[in-house]
Amino acid sequence: MDLPNTSGRHGDAHGDSAGTPWAGRTLTNNPFAGDDGGLAPALAAVLDAARASGEPVDVEALLAALPGARLFVPVTAVSAGTDEATGGDLGADMAIPTLRSPDGRDALPVFTSVAALTAWSAKARPVPVEARRAAVSAVQEGQQLLVLDPGVRGPTGSVVVPRPALWALAQGEPWTPSWRDPSVAAGVRAAAETVTGVVRSSCEPGRGGAELRVVLDVVAGLDAAGLADVTTGVARLLGEDAVVSRRVDSLELFAQQLPGAVVTVGRASGGVMHRWEVVLHHAQDGGAVRTPTSAATRSGALRVAARLRRSTGAQVLDGTRALEAVPDRRS
Repeated sequence: MDLPNTSGRHGDAHGDSAGTPWAGRTLTNNPFAGDDGGLAPALAAVLDAARASGEPVDVEALLAALPGARLFVPVTAVSAGTDEATGGDLGADMAIPTLRSPDGRDALPVFTSVAALTAWSAKARPVPVEARRAAVSAVQEGQQLLVLDPGVRGPTGSVVVPRPALWALAQGEPWTPSWRDPSVAAGVRAAAETVTGVVRSSCEPGRGGAELRVVLDVVAGLDAAGLADVTTGVARLLGEDAVVSRRVDSLELFAQQLPGAVVTVGRASGGVMHRWEVVLHHAQDGGAVRTPTSAATRSGALRVAARLRRSTGAQVLDGTRALEAVPDRRS
């Protein structure tokens, strides 16, 4: 009786378990050969600094250390179900678990060591992977966050890498926190200046879970409805800004009313001539009012501001800096 040809099939020395012949294939060395499963040296300094200070891990420093560093991704067995015809077990598939953030987004769990992973799940198999590859995989799977060492207690555990940082890591690009990003600051400033009632804006590190805190200084005397109009208007414009949407993972708006009317002095936007703009910001009937005028020179703008301060008692701001002494000479 003739036997079937099993060349290149499971159990044959000339092929792999998928039935593909070994001939003509190139095998590469394991980049993690000899890895003892411990903490990668590139990450040790960042985590040690957090332990020493008791403060959360510096995500910017972590992102600078991650490219090229080895991490571990957990792989678990998931039942493939049963055969409908026979009722037999179809075995198991291997899958990478996904975490769910409080706001409903998917996150990829990664670990700095085998010990950290097995403490999280004794059943998961640790698979070594270069950090950038893990980030690329997360982005491709639609995951928006990376969580380093979930389940580990203390300042070095459950470090959340926000979406913009994850994308930067996947693309091999440096990452700047949104509150220090000049492009984000410019977008915030442009949005805030468009809304009547906002005198100036600034960016700070977020509080209470938000990545970015946008502080709005608004005119005094606004009622609750007027204040809500200001914050809603700024929030809408920030949501429509492509740069802010791409580079900010989450933000909170904080509006604080200034003690009185304000006069701002700055370059006028638009137009061919470089003129200076003087704007009186104040409240009227519970809402915000902006009364602009312009001058050909900065000194002329400051003289206009001085007259407005004398007549209204308003504080004068040159850009974002309060002016204590303003020229009071007539034009």
